[in-house]
Amino acid sequence: MPELYHPYRSASIYVDNNLIGHFGQIHPSVDKKEVYIFELNIEKLLDLKVRTIKFKEINKYPSISRDLAFTMPADLPAKDIMNILKKVGGRFLSSIDIFDVYPIASDNSKSIAYSLVFEDITKTLSDEEIGQIIDKMIKQVEDTLPAKLRSK
Repeated sequence: MPELYHPYRSASIYVDNNLIGHFGQIHPSVDKKEVYIFELNIEKLLDLKVRTIKFKEINKYPSISRDLAFTMPADLPAKDIMNILKKVGGRFLSSIDIFDVYPIASDNSKSIAYSLVFEDITKTLSDEEIGQIIDKMIKQVEDTLPAKLRSK
């Protein structure tokens, strides 16, 4: 950082690890007033081969969260269930995460809880629609793998 800038109120600007500029407050030894400056090397910026910026538009319809927990043999990978949940959830399942793993020592099994988020970019999903997807998910997991929905 050039000495012209305040050491704690300034920053450098990098694009793909290439320094292209600085901004921040001028160092008090240069000017006692609180003055801020910005410098950007446009030529260097334009010469960089920057990859296309990708973005996902924010959904204007609300998402719906549900949790499912399955008991399964201790040696069954959690990813096996996750893959089935993703496949059945299709385009409505926007995210899936594991939030709890609980070993059950009495029968060498485990319980894994999954957090599911559903959303549609064209409308608000109803509880009935989500319920149908959840029912299909549970059925597919129980029919395919040695896993069962954990009872409450």
